[in-house]
Amino acid sequence: MSDYQMSAEIIGAKELKEAFKKAPEVTARELKNAVGDAMNDLRNIASNSAPHRTGALQGSIHSQGPFATSNNVHATVGSNLKYAPYQEYGTQPHIILAKNKKALANTQTGQFFGRRVFHPGFPGRFYFKKAIESVRPKFTEYISRAVGRIIDALKG
Repeated sequence: MSDYQMSAEIIGAKELKEAFKKAPEVTARELKNAVGDAMNDLRNIASNSAPHRTGALQGSIHSQGPFATSNNVHATVGSNLKYAPYQEYGTQPHIILAKNKKALANTQTGQFFGRRVFHPGFPGRFYFKKAIESVRPKFTEYISRAVGRIIDALKG
């Protein structure tokens, strides 16, 4: 699920970078808070938007971070389920083969389908992509607010 990323470009970044060096603790704290707020929003929206039959996919969406390094703040939101990317991006038409049995069957209906079954695939749900698009304006707002707090801290 790491194909989507969010980032912000700050106008006057060179000047801000020099100013931020004067207050690294405030800068790291405020930027971590902004990224953390966006991460929490993204996790919640993706979880609520994820396709659900049993709720396993929704429950698997988790976050890590935010983490600050010398020149970056980052966080991760994703799922560890094998089928999460298929739900996000969809699948192409494919053949399903019975591996351990003579035929494929639907245990709920009792229907038997044979050793090979053609599956037409299904379109992606893009629940992460939609969540990112939804959070992007908020992320910009969070970063702007953080920059304002940093500047206020540098003034006083």
